[in-house]
Amino acid sequence: MERNNNPFDSTNVFVFFIRWWKHLFIVCAVAAVGAAIFSSPTFITPKFQSSVTMFPATGGSLSRAVLSGAAARQDFLEYGEVEDAERLLQVLESGNVRDRIVERFNLLEH
Repeated sequence: MERNNNPFDSTNVFVFFIRWWKHLFIVCAVAAVGAAIFSSPTFITPKFQSSVTMFPATGGSLSRAVLSGAAARQDFLEYGEVEDAERLLQVLESGNVRDRIVERFNLLEH
């Protein structure tokens, strides 16, 4: 095989992968199985529980975002603001709302 002095020649990389594909596949498969085993909850005891605060999207329509003028500044893929999430959490954690839902759907018997 003739050596090419071009520093951008990547044929040697392709030749390497073609020549050693079986060995590379076996090593990758063993690594994937080992990673699945050694990172499972049975091997490593979970110490933390994650939680998420979902931000609601602002109420807007696609037609308003497409129009020109002042409405064009609104992004139709805009995410909700922190204030919206705080208001939603206050409503959901409200004792009056919770009690009303429990009473309406008769949740105490379920």
